[in-house]
Amino acid sequence: MQIQTEVEKIQIENSNELFNEEIDYIKSLSNKLEKIRVSLTDDIPSDFANKGVIEQFEAMKGFRRIIGNIDNDLSFLGCLLIKGFFIQRHS
Repeated sequence: MQIQTEVEKIQIENSNELFNEEIDYIKSLSNKLEKIRVSLTDDIPSDFANKGVIEQFEAMKGFRRIIGNIDNDLSFLGCLLIKGFFIQRHS
């Protein structure tokens, strides 16, 4: 719920600066973060070190599937920071 509110806040604050595709990507990042939160709290056992290798492997494999190529997500957000700087500095 809080993440959705944050996305709506971003949309309002940046509606003149962000394209619809950028807003959609931010929404997908929000969904990814929610899945990560659920995975860390529900899917990965708190006693991970005491689990068998198969269970550890499965938990980490699921987590990796959720985060995907997180470097692309960071690059996207970095580009938005640069875009914001240019808009602010050069109108």
